[in-house]
Amino acid sequence: MISPCNNICKLDNSSSICIGCGRTSEEITNWIFYSDEKRVEIMNSLTQRLGNYKSFQQDGKR
Repeated sequence: MISPCNNICKLDNSSSICIGCGRTSEEITNWIFYSDEKRVEIMNSLTQRLGNYKSFQQDGKR
């Protein structure tokens, strides 16, 4: 089964996304139930999602 998990498992409290892979807590919980197509769809959005998260975190620290 494909997975974006990189063993850096820590959920951000304010956004409920994993700072390692970018998935939401709901996506992590339901991952095994998703079709391969749904997993690929989510994985394709993770780079942008993590980039947005990191930008938001940096803006908040300024």
